[in-house]
Amino acid sequence: MSVDFQKYTYREAGKELATIEQHLRAFGPNSRDFCLECIAKHTMHLSKLASEGKGFFPNDVDWWTKLEDWTDKILDEGEAGEVNHEKTQAWAEEARLLRKELQSKYMGNMGRCECVTGLEPCCHGG
Repeated sequence: MSVDFQKYTYREAGKELATIEQHLRAFGPNSRDFCLECIAKHTMHLSKLASEGKGFFPNDVDWWTKLEDWTDKILDEGEAGEVNHEKTQAWAEEARLLRKELQSKYMGNMGRCECVTGLEPCCHGG
């Protein structure tokens, strides 16, 4: 059985972005889904995927560099204790936009937000 490493890497990056977004959106002292340790763990894994992506996929170095820079920002600010509700919600939105960019560029769209669920703004055209 052959493995498509490019497809695997993109999917894993998408999974990590989705998980990071979920943890960040749940910010709050009584939330069971908000966990700084989990956010750090998933962000470190995503950083590793981004680093590998730069080496494995030379045509996409700019995108993987952008992703790696984002993970570095999250880790640096988190380690410095710069975590609050406003910051986590901004990071969650950044994770969402990166995930959507990843899906659109490399994985294909799996439907349209508002058009399918009506739960969030539609992503037509970007």
